[in-house]
Amino acid sequence: MSLTLRPRRVPAQVALGIAAGLIAVSTVAMDGRAPSAAQDNSAAVTVSGRGFHVGGRQAFPLGVSLFDALGATPPRDQDLDTLRQWGVTIVRVWAHWSEPIYQADGALTAQGHARLLALIERLRRRGLVLELVLLRPGQLPGQRFAIFATEGARVRAVQQMTRTLRDHRNVVFDLYNEHDHSDGPISHAGARVLRDAVKAIDPARLVTISSAGGHLINAAGQVGKDEERNLREEAGTGPGEVAVDIVAPHLQRSDDWAPATAARLLVSW
Repeated sequence: MSLTLRPRRVPAQVALGIAAGLIAVSTVAMDGRAPSAAQDNSAAVTVSGRGFHVGGRQAFPLGVSLFDALGATPPRDQDLDTLRQWGVTIVRVWAHWSEPIYQADGALTAQGHARLLALIERLRRRGLVLELVLLRPGQLPGQRFAIFATEGARVRAVQQMTRTLRDHRNVVFDLYNEHDHSDGPISHAGARVLRDAVKAIDPARLVTISSAGGHLINAAGQVGKDEERNLREEAGTGPGEVAVDIVAPHLQRSDDWAPATAARLLVSW
């Protein structure tokens, strides 16, 4: 089943599907760079029109969250195998769950670097895509989960992860988990800085930014003026807009969350 969100007055190419959370896929121009001899694109993730492709084949973006898969205890092979057997396409993992993979200056830790590349390879062998959550709210000085020494260090962390993964094409970036969360929100204009930092290094990298429940679709499953404005500012390409390739709303955690999902996504305005 394909679920499509048809917004007014936002880019017509935006379409919505299900991933780890919910993601919408838009058309992006690939940079045409030929793969190196070391590359294996059997699990490369791309989008074309409203289609989501893995390894050149159209795939339904169904995913799960394995939040701490980059922690000290990685997921078991049999668990990853089972996810693949279930038809899962995307695994969503945080770069900072209980233990960050970067340092205060934005550099990747040696251990974090090794864990990241190992996980990507394990997923690639199974034809799975990694949705890597680069940042979380509250990471700057004086905030709840402070790790970076400065805002510049946070940008450097994004840049370093982008460079590190330049040749790994089975990865989608979520710039900032629930960027409107009260723990330490970032504006759409601020998120554009992070997005541009990625695209300057890797223009073909698919980028999204997730939001808390109610940011794009309200509790009633409707899109009002505020939600429409937020969607335009995330998917739009103008000044102060994030210009994401994928729209990733997190829906309200109501008691009827599962049965209400289709209706929430099929809403048009």
